Amino acid sequence: MKFTLDAGQLIAAVVAIISFASGAIVAMRRVGRPLLDMAKDWREFRGDWYGVAPRPGFPGHAGMGERVAQTELDIAAIRKELEVNGGGSLRDAVRRIELQLRVTSQHSGAPVVVQPDPNHEHQSTGVAA
Repeated sequence: MKFTLDAGQLIAAVVAIISFASGAIVAMRRVGRPLLDMAKDWREFRGDWYGVAPRPGFPGHAGMGERVAQTELDIAAIRKELEVNGGGSLRDAVRRIELQLRVTSQHSGAPVVVQPDPNHEHQSTGVAA
C-alpha cells in the first residue's frame, strides 16, 4: 500500500505536528513547573527536618530532633539559674545585690525602694528595708 500526500495535506500535517508539540510543551510547563517546585520544597523540608551534613562552603545543620533536644537542655539550664539554690544561681546573686544595696543605702542615708517579689516569699535578711 502506497501512502501519498499532496502539498496541502503535507502542510496541514506539519502544522498539526507543530501545534501538538507546542501544546505538549505548554502543558508540561503548566504541570511540570509546579511539580518541580513541590519536589524542591519537599527536599528543603527533608533537609530541615533530618539535618544536612556539612560540605565545602556550607556548614550543615542538625535535624529537628537534635535541635529540639538542645533547646530543651537550654531551657532547663535557664530554669536552673532562676531557682534559689543556696548561692550559686542568678536569682541568688540578684538577692545578694539587693541586700547589699539596702545595707549601703542605710549607711549613706539614701532612700532605696526595692519592690518585693509577689510570687516568692522573701527570706528574712535581718536588715530593715
